[in-house]
Amino acid sequence: MSKHTKGPWKAIYGYPYGIIIQANGKRIANTSPTNKNWEADGKLLATALELLEVCKSILTDYGYDSSIRKQLEEVIAKI
Repeated sequence: MSKHTKGPWKAIYGYPYGIIIQANGKRIANTSPTNKNWEADGKLLATALELLEVCKSILTDYGYDSSIRKQLEEVIAKI
């Protein structure tokens, strides 16, 4: 797994950048308002760390189902 910026990440609306994703007061990403999905993309980016933690929890708590385990492991491996 690659290293990533520690959270929490938050989305801030900022003209002209669309949504700015910040961590510890620093910009780590932004979405372009020229993209029709800029708002949804920004919200997804801002929640990425939370989604990763939920996936890890599911593996721990419900990992006995091999099909779910395999899917989660494959997705987490892409990070």
